[in-house]
Amino acid sequence: MNGGILPILLICATSGLALSLVGRRDAWLGVTAIVLSALAVSMLNVAPGASNIVLAGLFLSTIFTAVLIYLPRSWPRRWAIPVASNAGAWAGALASLSGMQGGLWLALPLCLLCLPGRWIEHRGMGIAVKVAASWMIAISSLALFVSLTPHPGYVPDHME
Repeated sequence: MNGGILPILLICATSGLALSLVGRRDAWLGVTAIVLSALAVSMLNVAPGASNIVLAGLFLSTIFTAVLIYLPRSWPRRWAIPVASNAGAWAGALASLSGMQGGLWLALPLCLLCLPGRWIEHRGMGIAVKVAASWMIAISSLALFVSLTPHPGYVPDHME
């Protein structure tokens, strides 16, 4: 789960779901913010030694963004741009670290999940968005706590 494009897909999809709960204008500003911040950070050189920090930051940001969906009413729209910028920065950092700038272009359209999410929310079926958010929390938590924790099976000496 820590390799490839999957973590970037996860944070982009979670951001799209979270942006489905704000107004249309704020959702579009959030989508713009995530795209611009992801592309800007992906052009930076991230040190290879920072891979655990980048992965932890990405998964914690995914969890935090998904938790926003559970607020009693739509979360304050003034948070849309900072939350989206944060998600984009972590996605861009992982893309830069793993050399997946092309994969970032594939992941960013998932931010447009705010469109069907808004439609679902306005039809009174907002529980579907919350269920999807709980999946994002579960996947991110497992990826964070299982694969970043050292286990005997992950140590190269154990395999010899």
